[in-house]
Amino acid sequence: DQLAMGTWVPYWMCHSPDTLNTVKHVKALQLLNETSQRSSIPTLVKVPPFKSFRIVGGEPPDNSVRYLIGNIILTYAFVTRLENGWHRGDRESRFRTCSDLIRGSAAFREQLFDSFSAAVKNGAWQSGQIYNNPQDIAASRSRAVLDLAHIFLGERMEPLMYLRPAFSDLIHLFEKCREDLTNNTRRVVQIARYNMTSKNKYPEWLVQRHSPPKNVSDAEKGRFLIAFDRAQKKCEFLLSWLIDNERSMVSFVPEILTIYSEAFEEDKKLWEDAAAHETPASLANPPI
Repeated sequence: DQLAMGTWVPYWMCHSPDTLNTVKHVKALQLLNETSQRSSIPTLVKVPPFKSFRIVGGEPPDNSVRYLIGNIILTYAFVTRLENGWHRGDRESRFRTCSDLIRGSAAFREQLFDSFSAAVKNGAWQSGQIYNNPQDIAASRSRAVLDLAHIFLGERMEPLMYLRPAFSDLIHLFEKCREDLTNNTRRVVQIARYNMTSKNKYPEWLVQRHSPPKNVSDAEKGRFLIAFDRAQKKCEFLLSWLIDNERSMVSFVPEILTIYSEAFEEDKKLWEDAAAHETPASLANPPI
């Protein structure tokens, strides 16, 4: 199969003017008014009502749940951009994406956070450990922080407009990847050869990351199945909580933009250091 060429434009990039004007941050219009083009929104999944979940030790505080959501969704934005949106159609990409999500989001490893800022900064730092090449601006951790603001904001004064599809995408992703592992059918997409003949090149980081699928041992498969099942259940729980608390995340957008500005300055230094040694085309126009 040949996958989509060019750089993926996520579905969460569009916002109505009225929605943008609600964000009380001096750079909101500059940072979030990005594009009128995007990929298709993932199909929504249905989850049980929140009251049907059995919560060990009593119902968690609302703030703790919000922090987990911030950490997971930031990692989701980073990894799906890194995979160029292929996670929605390619088995190998699904497996890499699920593995990287577990690796990048401490919330999937049962870590708790004492503040929203700590959850976001942890997600950004951990994402940087998945893939850290200062020459690839589009795959930077600060880009993921800005994506988190896009997703939390929504499009037309509907705060779940992007959050619900994001968790639906995650739930579907973990479910499909478990099916892939159970069926044990894997295929190889040789992306490097497409880059040799096409005018629209694949993003270079995808070519570098791609390798033929390795055989997964029964022991490894069991561990992956357990981890992906737990992650899927956590996403179902958080989505159900979100549906019951529909407007609880938009208020974090100004704080996210402040964190983005700090992360951008850190990334900018990395870009400048990289440019001092080499100046690839991707460094010519860094993001705002």
